[in-house]
Amino acid sequence: RRQGEYAAWDTLEREILRARRRTLGDSHPDVAASLAELSRLAHHDEDLAGAESYLDSAVVVHRRGGSSQDSALARDLASLGSLRCARGNAVGCERALREAVVVARRAFPAPHRERAFVMLRLAEALDDRPKPAAEAESLNHAALAETRAAFGDEHVETARAMRQVGLMLARHHREAESEQMLRRALALQRQTLGPSSPEAATTMISLGELLRGNGSMAEA
Repeated sequence: RRQGEYAAWDTLEREILRARRRTLGDSHPDVAASLAELSRLAHHDEDLAGAESYLDSAVVVHRRGGSSQDSALARDLASLGSLRCARGNAVGCERALREAVVVARRAFPAPHRERAFVMLRLAEALDDRPKPAAEAESLNHAALAETRAAFGDEHVETARAMRQVGLMLARHHREAESEQMLRRALALQRQTLGPSSPEAATTMISLGELLRGNGSMAEA
């Protein structure tokens, strides 16, 4: 959307939110959906504080609504965690993402794409710590296993999870394992998205940087 369209959409969404609160009350999932949409619009406008505030409110609505809103609660908690990470609030980020994982597991007892999604976000946040804990590595591998179970071995989401694990292994100075995982991710991205896709190119760049760091200039 162009900037003017975003402003008009924001105004409309605020009106929808007011109407939903009047007619449905403050515990209805549609109220939370409006708040989440306003958060996305604020994020687009680079108002991260406003985006976080809307998501905080959406989470409160989901909690009032009970377990029937668990799937949406998990998604909004994951988005809230990412926003807090972007704003430099590492503690708040981790807290929201940990809760998102718990709620997603409650909402989806079997392997599911939503569970895999929030697990990958938490693993990424933990691995961004100055001194990544062993938990970050185990969670990355668990998230990859969850992604495979949810999507299958030949899906683009599996390739993305492989790439994340490969980058994590590189940060942990396990270059041989990292190279193997990045090569697998690259092959799967080329298969699912095409050889010239931007995602495949990004993975190829990461692999090249790893090989150059190892002194494998000819391959890089």
